[in-house]
Amino acid sequence: MTDLNPPFKSYLDKADELTISNPAKAEAFLLDLLKNDFSLKEILQLKIKLAYALWSESKTDDSYKIYLEVGRQARDNSFEEEIADSLEGMALFAGLKGNIKEGLEQVREAIGIYRKLKLQDKESKASNNLAIILYYNNQLDEALDWFNNALKLSTNKKSTDYISALGNSALIFRARGEMQKALDFITRGYNLANEIGLNRAISTFQNNMADTLRSMGNYVESKKNYEEALMRAREANDKRNIGMLSIGYANYWIELGDLEQGFEYLKDGYHVYNEMDDSFGKILSYDGFAHYWSVKGNLKKAEKYLLKALELNEKISVLELQVSILVLLAEIYEGLKKPDEAYHYLELANTLAREKKSNLARAEVLLQRGRNLINSSQFNEAKLVLDEALWLSKEIPHIEIQLISMMLLSRCFLIRFVKNSLDTAYYDLAIKYIQDTIELAKEKNLIPNYIHALVIRGMLYSINDENESAERSLNEAMDLAKERGMTIQVRKLEDQLSVLRGSGVEKIPKQQFKNIIISFAMEELRKATTSHVEATMTEIDLEDTFLITYKLDEKWGPVIHNVENLNVNDPGTKQTLTEVGAVYSFSIGQGHEYNEGLFGPLPYGKDKQAIIYAKMMNDSSNNIPRLEGKNFILFTLVFPTKMVQFFYDRQKLTRIFENEINHIASVQEIDNIFLNKLRKKIMSEFMKDLSGEFHPQKNGD
Repeated sequence: MTDLNPPFKSYLDKADELTISNPAKAEAFLLDLLKNDFSLKEILQLKIKLAYALWSESKTDDSYKIYLEVGRQARDNSFEEEIADSLEGMALFAGLKGNIKEGLEQVREAIGIYRKLKLQDKESKASNNLAIILYYNNQLDEALDWFNNALKLSTNKKSTDYISALGNSALIFRARGEMQKALDFITRGYNLANEIGLNRAISTFQNNMADTLRSMGNYVESKKNYEEALMRAREANDKRNIGMLSIGYANYWIELGDLEQGFEYLKDGYHVYNEMDDSFGKILSYDGFAHYWSVKGNLKKAEKYLLKALELNEKISVLELQVSILVLLAEIYEGLKKPDEAYHYLELANTLAREKKSNLARAEVLLQRGRNLINSSQFNEAKLVLDEALWLSKEIPHIEIQLISMMLLSRCFLIRFVKNSLDTAYYDLAIKYIQDTIELAKEKNLIPNYIHALVIRGMLYSINDENESAERSLNEAMDLAKERGMTIQVRKLEDQLSVLRGSGVEKIPKQQFKNIIISFAMEELRKATTSHVEATMTEIDLEDTFLITYKLDEKWGPVIHNVENLNVNDPGTKQTLTEVGAVYSFSIGQGHEYNEGLFGPLPYGKDKQAIIYAKMMNDSSNNIPRLEGKNFILFTLVFPTKMVQFFYDRQKLTRIFENEINHIASVQEIDNIFLNKLRKKIMSEFMKDLSGEFHPQKNGD
């Protein structure tokens, strides 16, 4: 700081400390100071601090006006340092509003002045802000260079600016999918912030740590950091961090299958951002609501929230967000079977990527184009497009896009393998890309991707009758999923392993078993390579569901006990029902264990899935001695594959089955009327979930 006496500098230092810990207190402190008699230069320095405190409180209009006023007065009086300070502040606003060229010009002018005046720490801070603007514009390489410049220039390795540059560098590594590097930088920043007691910065670092750990599949540590950071942010009334943490924690719960918790945190985050009138935060909220509704299988509501996000982003024009929203809309419209709309939004994203010369945005567009081409069975063109996405992902570099590109290529060749009379050349290529995925995911410690790839490899081994290798791959995935608290993945793996272990039973129809394994592999690849979902349901789909019960017969083994809402006179239909029932009974029953509870979704025929509730029940007609008057009953709910998301809430489904089945005393009471009532009860209860709504427009939007 030039030309300032030591006592006055202490005021500025205190303002900095308060802004980091409690911006509202910093504002009050500075407004009180400005009532005193200071020189014009000192007043301008205090106002710069006030503008930054107001920005930290999301009082953006007031903040911008002060930066503008300081700049005008500083130029009138040739105060170079204050001119640079105001330019640096206004540059951030320009970057947020999408005026990238203006923002870059302003901050570069500020850096030139700081260099001339040999204000190294201020040049460090401005380098950090220049990097942020470049990050907004997806210029990740240049942004990382300037963050590194900020770290090198900082003379105080415990200053807030140095700590901020560490955290911002982590954002670049996260954007590239380099999660372990991101975590290393976050940990360094967190430790420094903790050492000097920067509570607000600690909360920010814990939020980023929780998000990163979640991406790496460490749900146990992720939850701990979310909760600690939320508690800290609420104690400090740090609204910006409360909003960010609420959205992140919502996504945590949605990923783990607790949709109620997720929805509540989404609402909390939205209310905070709405109260602050924070456009960026509201966009994140809308994206969260879109994710929530797509997980529940309601793509129309997902579409609504993405359109809201797109409309709001037009005001701030953050490229990273805009391209992401456009690509997601294209994916949603593919799911809604609206190819023209899908193409329209993908073309908008592609045009934007070209205009901004962003390889990252271009790669995102290519990935979605590859998905569309695979869905329409245009495999040769899909490979060309995905090869380009893979090449770009290595050039950027971007690890996550690289992984998804390889899994999409594996998906492309697996479908060709199945469609071309099990041509082994396509099988070999599917295995190759999955093996490459496994090696990269393991190297980068991206556990969710690693688990997905292990499961797919296990299923591919099983298709090729390499069952020992398949089971080893699935068991490794299971151990990792349990260790990381990935409850949904653990449940799926238990079901998959149950089916796999039943493959050696002689009575299981081998082709039906192979069809189920292929379906498992296809579904895992679809989920691993899709941001949202690819299908939505109609009233016809709701009607195209049925309940069938299987039980054990002393002579015939697994047999159909009863079925409702399905005509079983067709020989092909009856054969499928019988063969699939045999696979389920042997796999879930596992010999003498007779595992009870909820299983699935499991593939059922070519285009359906099934969820099974298994229970031992009294059966007066049963003569199998070892069952002692009871029987092993599989209540099997069968539905179109596109409805898998509809039954996402496993706990709720278990409760419905238990409540209804506990009302009957024996197998003899399971007739068509009971099954029809049970199915309608399930459907009506889950339809309630789809009608639930949150209306953010009623909260001031």
